[in-house]
Amino acid sequence: MEKNIEVYREFLSEIDPLLQYVNLSEESKVLNMNRLTNYLELLKEDIGCEVVLYDNGEDDRFNEKVFNEKYDTIFNISIISRFESKGQFVELIQKFKNSITEFGLIVLEMDNPDCEDYIKGIESEFENEGVKALTNVKRKGDLMEYSLKVESEGAILIDKKDEYPVISLNDIEQILEENEMYLLDVFSDYKLHKFNKETSERMILIFK
Repeated sequence: MEKNIEVYREFLSEIDPLLQYVNLSEESKVLNMNRLTNYLELLKEDIGCEVVLYDNGEDDRFNEKVFNEKYDTIFNISIISRFESKGQFVELIQKFKNSITEFGLIVLEMDNPDCEDYIKGIESEFENEGVKALTNVKRKGDLMEYSLKVESEGAILIDKKDEYPVISLNDIEQILEENEMYLLDVFSDYKLHKFNKETSERMILIFK
């Protein structure tokens, strides 16, 4: 925790408008679905609220217990949610519904598959200390294709491709309605900028 505290502080500052939106207090109980970046742990210090960290499937007994409790806010952000099927997405939504308090909020970050850039294809490159990573995301019909290649000194360390079904905002609105849940807002980023279906790469969804 200590070595990452500066990074976590910077991220908390970045998502501060989002935290203000959900209006946490010292009585709040928060579920953080992203165990890889437990930045929300700092909310214990800052606000005094309880933060529970989901285990992302590594301990099924623990995760079953997690979803038997009630939370004032559930966060699944900072790592894009991708699902093997729409059915898997529906299952998660139903777990959220059963685990949120009456006035609680769920915050979910997802790709926006209707973004024009995804239809063209988005390629990004990162290099650090001789290690180069190249990622590509592109929508093809009803699938989102993701590729990652990592190489160092000419040697390929990772070369993988994945496909996931497209889950659009229209799909999400329909799934929420079928499960008697309500979409309150959709933003394009943590600063709560207005969402645009054609140009926003991300969807920050807030529902209950």
